[in-house]
Amino acid sequence: MTNSDDCGQIALLRDALDHIARIATAARQPTKRLDWIASRAKDALRGQDLSGVRGRGKNELPQWAHSFFSIEDSL
Repeated sequence: MTNSDDCGQIALLRDALDHIARIATAARQPTKRLDWIASRAKDALRGQDLSGVRGRGKNELPQWAHSFFSIEDSL
């Protein structure tokens, strides 16, 4: 993969994150879940390290995410 391919992929990923943040923020019925999704996408766009989110304790996740990660871990 060339440097220009990497730049193209990064641009696509940034565009996708921006789209996710905009759609979650513009929802007709805002929820804590959508606020959290928008916040995570914006954090990623700012370059904040999100790699350890599943490695952290469940106490750092929003309440709605606790059951999601429990189900996902059992699959």
